[in-house]
Amino acid sequence: MKEKLYVDSVIQYVKKYYSDDIDMIVAYGSFVRGDMHEKSDIDLFFIPATEKGYLASFQVIIEDVGYDFFPISWERLKQIARYEDPLTSLLIEGQIIYHRNDKVFNQFEELRTYCVHFDHFEEKLKKLIFDAKYLYFDYPKTLPDILTKCTMAVAYFNHVPLRRGMMDFENELASLQKPSLFTENIKLLIESPSKRGLRKFIEDTESFVLPKEEVEQVSSGFYEEMKSIYQKGLHTTSPYKQFFIQYIIESETANAFSHDAVFPKVSKNYMEWIQSHEARMIEFLKEKEIPIHDYSTVEDFLTFFLKI
Repeated sequence: MKEKLYVDSVIQYVKKYYSDDIDMIVAYGSFVRGDMHEKSDIDLFFIPATEKGYLASFQVIIEDVGYDFFPISWERLKQIARYEDPLTSLLIEGQIIYHRNDKVFNQFEELRTYCVHFDHFEEKLKKLIFDAKYLYFDYPKTLPDILTKCTMAVAYFNHVPLRRGMMDFENELASLQKPSLFTENIKLLIESPSKRGLRKFIEDTESFVLPKEEVEQVSSGFYEEMKSIYQKGLHTTSPYKQFFIQYIIESETANAFSHDAVFPKVSKNYMEWIQSHEARMIEFLKEKEIPIHDYSTVEDFLTFFLKI
C-alpha cells in the first residue's frame, strides 16, 4: 500500500539523518480519519528538537499528489493548545507515528489533553469578532477570513474547536447552537456577496456570542470622554494635528469597542470622516440602548444629573 510505504520511508529518513534532531512525527487529516480519496496526500508534520531538525522539511509531488513534510515547534503547539492558533485538529486528532523518547511523547499528550479540555473560550470570542470587523474594511477580498472568524466564534461559543475548518462548515455547524440561518447565510454570502449582508452577518454573530451587558459595561461613558477629541478634530486645520487626532480616535475606539461596532474607515476627506465617525458612534450607542449624558445647558446638567 503506497500510503504505508510513504509513511515508513519518512520515518526511516528521520531515523537515518535526524535521529537526534527531531522529537516526533505526527500524522493528521484524511489519512488519520480514514476518508482519503485517490488523490489525497498524507498529512505529516514533525517537531524539531534542534535547529538542524528544521532542515528535514521537504515538499514533493508523487504520482500527481503533493506532499508537505513541515515543522511545527513546541512553542507553536503550546499556542495551538491555548487556541491562539486555529490548527487545533493537529493536536486533537494527530496520530503520533514516531517519537524520539517517552518524555516528548508525554509532553505532546499533555498538550493534547489541555487542548481537548480547554475551557477559556469566552476570552477568545471578543478577539474573533474584533478581527472579523477589522477585516470588514477590506471587503471583498477578506470575505473568506470573515466567514471563518465568525464560524470559529460560534464554535467557541459552543466550547468546541473547528476540527476540519471551513472546508466542511455545514457538518461542523450541524449540531451547534448558532444564530438563526447562520449556515444558510454563509452559503448566501458566498453565492451572492453583499457588503450590507456581511455587516448584518457579523452583527448577528456578535449579538449571539457576546452578552449585551458586557457591551454596555465597556461602552458606557466612552462617547462623553471622546466628545472633546471630536471637537478638537472638527476645529483644527493643521494636517499634522488631524493625522494624530485620527490615530487617537481610531485606537481609542478599537480598544473600547473591540467587539461591538463597525466604524467608518479613515478616508482622504478628513472632515467627512470625523463627522461620519461621530454619527456612527451615536447611532451605535442608541442601537445598544446605552444612555448618552448630553445636556443643552449647565442648568439642565445641575438639575437632571447632579440633581442639585
